[in-house]
Amino acid sequence: RMITTMLLLGLGVAGFAQAPVAEEPVVEAPVAIHTAFKIRTITAGINVTQANYREELVEAMAFLEKAKAITLREGFLKHGTRISTNPWPEYTEGLSLEGTVDMIADMVAMTRGEIRYGFAIGPGIVDDVYDIDIIQKILAFKDRRPNSTIVIATKENGIHYNAVRAAAKVIKGLSEIDVNFPGSFAAIANTPSEVPFFPGAYHDRPYNSFTIGTQGASIFMDVSERVESIQEYEEALWEVYEREMKFLEKAAYKIEAETGWKFEGIDTTPAQMGEISIGKAVENLIGAPFGSPGTLAVCGIMTSVIKGIDVKKCEGYLGLFLPTMEDRVLAERAYDYYGLDSLLAYSGVSGTGLDVVAIPGDVTLGQLEFILLDIATMALKLDKALTGRLYPIPGKKAGEIADLGKWTPQKIFRVKAFRE
Repeated sequence: RMITTMLLLGLGVAGFAQAPVAEEPVVEAPVAIHTAFKIRTITAGINVTQANYREELVEAMAFLEKAKAITLREGFLKHGTRISTNPWPEYTEGLSLEGTVDMIADMVAMTRGEIRYGFAIGPGIVDDVYDIDIIQKILAFKDRRPNSTIVIATKENGIHYNAVRAAAKVIKGLSEIDVNFPGSFAAIANTPSEVPFFPGAYHDRPYNSFTIGTQGASIFMDVSERVESIQEYEEALWEVYEREMKFLEKAAYKIEAETGWKFEGIDTTPAQMGEISIGKAVENLIGAPFGSPGTLAVCGIMTSVIKGIDVKKCEGYLGLFLPTMEDRVLAERAYDYYGLDSLLAYSGVSGTGLDVVAIPGDVTLGQLEFILLDIATMALKLDKALTGRLYPIPGKKAGEIADLGKWTPQKIFRVKAFRE
């Protein structure tokens, strides 16, 4: 009934002011070109209210255009730009469901003008509550959906059991509206603010700031193709990755100096996409499919480098991303060579949690809650920032193919149950 109601709400933005076009700064020719990796995102963090959100967004977009110009000048040719806000219940307090949806829709429309920016509105639930109003609002962000989260565990308060229930309800509800909708939502555990990656990003500083995330998996692949052993790999990777991140750090400090926005650090997690594959790097080193013996060891070695290199880091994931459908090799090995349990075990020595994973459409709310509880428990016990971004695929069962178009097709993971 609730889902049907949300379908009827819509998010029409007729009547909203046209999104302002950010002025593009003049770009000087770079001194040297850096091709070893791409910048996945420069993420601007801002604090918004009902009164100031348009001005804050305009300022953030102008900052990001300036930041792009500086990084281009420093030789980084490929990068995305994103904006994250403080948790959205803070600035929608007192608004009705329709009022909240309209305000968020206006903000999303502003970020999707002539120049498009990724946009995250932070956690809908921060404390341990089960708020049906918040759940309905998240489900209503359907036509103009931003990135959002629910916090399911923190160091201060442990596991948020009520928030776990709420997150399971959202994941299930979003999948029933559109199979792709869960991609913009995540349950996050022990995840700090100022993470540059989506959907987990949110801002919690009294000032404007920025962080940077890279698509650094290309470096991990390249090094894996020219070493003779895992031991040699760690030393070689450390040298190359630290050198390349130092170049980026230098550019980031120039952004800070020229814009006045605070540089919070780099999340040295090496994001991947498609053929730029961490799974391929692992297979190069173990000489077997990802999920075979040695996989966990290599994930641990990679994470040691990610955490250990000497650059200014934000309090981000700082581990290895293993997003199944975003990585061609991970997607191709799913189900046959590894499952949900082993993927979560790899997170114990790396990071992420269960990210961009396809599960059966008939998964129950109870099963989703237990999956999220496993993620929350590991995040707290091992002091890691972990995420649950789960895709229930309606009408599909374990072992069948999930093909969502934009990702690599994946055999759907089993969710174990007595009824099997």
